[in-house]
Amino acid sequence: MAILSAVEKDGTITIPKSIREKAHLERGERIEIDMDEAGHVIIKRVDDVKTVRGAWKEKEEIVEAIDSLKRYWNAWKNKKYLAF
Repeated sequence: MAILSAVEKDGTITIPKSIREKAHLERGERIEIDMDEAGHVIIKRVDDVKTVRGAWKEKEEIVEAIDSLKRYWNAWKNKKYLAF
């Protein structure tokens, strides 16, 4: 059974849903595409430093946002108590 894929103008490659599900790929995940000597295409998920760094950045942003909300809440709460 042949499964078709397409290369878009911007260089992105569409991978059929059946293959994405088998490989447990999610949108935006980094992959490595290789070809063996027999001409078979091999798709591997990549968990490299760049991907991990992006995840850390997201986590740091979330932690920073939570800290900011806590500071705002404490400042607001202290002003409220001072008003009474």
